[in-house]
Amino acid sequence: MTQQLTGPNSEQQHLPLHRLYLAVASSVLTVIITVIVARFGYIDLSAAVTFVGMTALVSGIFYALIRTGFNLRFSDPSLTAAQIITAGIVTSYPVFASHAARPAFMIFYLTAFMFGVFVLQMHKLVQVALFLLFCYACAVGLALILRPDVNDISREVFRFAILAGLLGWLTALGNYVQILQKRLKTANVEVTRLLREQRLVFDTATVGIMLLREREIVDCNIRLATMFGYSRDELLGKSPRLLFADEADWRVATDEANKTLLAGQAAKRAIAMRTKAGLPIVCDAAMDSLFPGDPVRGVVLILNDITVAKLQESSLRKALFEQLAIFNNAPAGIVFVRNRNIEDCNQFMTKLVGEPYEDIVGKNAERWFQSREAREKRRRETNAAFARRESYSYEEHFVRKDGSRFWCRVHGGLVDASDPDNPSAVFVLVDITERVDAIAELRQSREMLEMVIRAAKSGIWDFNLADRKIVFSARFLEILGYPGDTDPSTVMPVIERVHAEDRERIERSFREHIRSHVPLQGDFRLKKANGEYVWVSGHGEATWNESGRATRVVGSIDDISHAKDREEEVHRMAMHDVLTSLPNRRLLEDRLDHALATARRENKPLAVMLLDLDGFKSVNDSHGHAAGDIVLNTVAVRLRACIRESDTVARTGGDEFVVLVENFQGGVAVARLAEKLLNCVHESISVGEHIVQIGVSIGISSYPLDSDQPAQLIRMADKAMYRVKETGRNGFRFHSAKE
Repeated sequence: MTQQLTGPNSEQQHLPLHRLYLAVASSVLTVIITVIVARFGYIDLSAAVTFVGMTALVSGIFYALIRTGFNLRFSDPSLTAAQIITAGIVTSYPVFASHAARPAFMIFYLTAFMFGVFVLQMHKLVQVALFLLFCYACAVGLALILRPDVNDISREVFRFAILAGLLGWLTALGNYVQILQKRLKTANVEVTRLLREQRLVFDTATVGIMLLREREIVDCNIRLATMFGYSRDELLGKSPRLLFADEADWRVATDEANKTLLAGQAAKRAIAMRTKAGLPIVCDAAMDSLFPGDPVRGVVLILNDITVAKLQESSLRKALFEQLAIFNNAPAGIVFVRNRNIEDCNQFMTKLVGEPYEDIVGKNAERWFQSREAREKRRRETNAAFARRESYSYEEHFVRKDGSRFWCRVHGGLVDASDPDNPSAVFVLVDITERVDAIAELRQSREMLEMVIRAAKSGIWDFNLADRKIVFSARFLEILGYPGDTDPSTVMPVIERVHAEDRERIERSFREHIRSHVPLQGDFRLKKANGEYVWVSGHGEATWNESGRATRVVGSIDDISHAKDREEEVHRMAMHDVLTSLPNRRLLEDRLDHALATARRENKPLAVMLLDLDGFKSVNDSHGHAAGDIVLNTVAVRLRACIRESDTVARTGGDEFVVLVENFQGGVAVARLAEKLLNCVHESISVGEHIVQIGVSIGISSYPLDSDQPAQLIRMADKAMYRVKETGRNGFRFHSAKE
């Protein structure tokens, strides 16, 4: 139904529902006025009913069919075509119907006009009023023509003049009302704009803003809420006590602020507060009353988080005090220089140069140099470094006022390298007199030590465990066959130069010395530059720090090759026959023990062959002992040539030999070897101008067939050898348990 009354949804033709409501209100107003007029007898009841009926009918028809019509000429939607048509009917009909109804029409006219004053714009109100006045003039003219008997023209003109005057007065009144409305509207727009701007500033401010009334938060911006970790809704209606760590802090801050605000002044101070998470926060607070002297009615509080600034200020103050403490207590002289004059210095500087503070400040440092040449040299070098925006360091031998001398390491730099127009520099002077003297003494001691080392013929090595660097003396390199000035990296790593048979022992000894302080010493072989090995005797000693950690190992090596050669010769003579260089009985027993242990472990056979030369005594008696020695040496050479490298041939005394055979393939192999030995020995031997020929008797015992004891095996072989001699000599025989 509503859609039918309001028409299609066209932007230009669509009439909002409030237009319908205004038209209905206008009709109701007309009915009320008509009833009032009829009640006082100005028109009879039939005229009133006819008027109301026609008004409603015409209003409905015109609103439904001609709802745009005249109204399209006005942009203001407050007046509809139905209202205008209704006004025309009201103007025409009562005047035409009854002469007595004209006063009632004037009342209605004034009522409709006043209704339009507060609804229409002024120029539209004048148009409507003129239209109604025109309608009234037409109605009066029509009445005078149609019913001259009941109309008085002078009276009608008087009424028309009164109505026109009222129109002018009411138009002026309406114009004034419109001006007031415009001003009020303009003021409302301006107030709205100002409120919007203030709210925008309020909400986007980078500081927290809070409005208090009767000690409760009635408004706050988002920055304040986020500053304390709350939402805005959580703070509204709450006491500011929520933002303080405890009751006492809040009371103190409130009392101090109220004293200032009650005096009509703004309060400003730093306040310690806390966030929702309980974290401390320091705010710079500024507050003022909305009503001076009455903070209860309203207070604006602005909070700026200065926690970081306070921390930075505290850190800066702490850093300043620390720098002053360093400046005053530094174990070095510090001076600030501007335009070549000293502006300030610390206490240590006065002690360093032996002069009071007053004698140093305001003067230059040229008097401390020993010579003018040294002073000018350092000045040029320092200025050149500063011109490059670089610092400069040097060591100089200075002289004090009392004539005593001291060494200093000087380091200088510009205070602000980016400000060449304000050249100022700071110099730090460290007394290195003791260090220079110590270096001189150390140099002298080192020279003496090198002389001792060269005299001792020992090679020195110094191993730093921290950086794994090692230093060698020239003698160390010479022992390895290198020139004394060879790069140490050439012989690295040293452990790989240790003979494979000695390396594990040396590494173990080194670890035990570091871990348990076991003495580090021993003999081992090192590979020389030519690939040969040299025997050295090594000694070392580590140094440990306070925590018991080894930091450095220093040691020496001595070439003991000649001693080792003599030792090996003695060992060889103790273990070998002097004449034939074959293993003697002692070495044979040692090898037999090892061979039996291997045979037991690997479950392999072992044979012992005891050889006794036949006819040797006659050669010795006939040709002498020298000839006998030749025969023995020849037999030894032939026996070595007949056996394997893994087997052993030994001379156990006189003309008796023993052959130890390991891991043979059955008794046949041993018998074949015995025959080979017989043939080798039986061959002719040249002894000077003579040719001699001897034989050999061989007795054989074996493991595990005969025994597993070394001495028992030799006795069994000896017994078998004598059985050969008893049966004709120059042969071999295996031991038999039956014998």
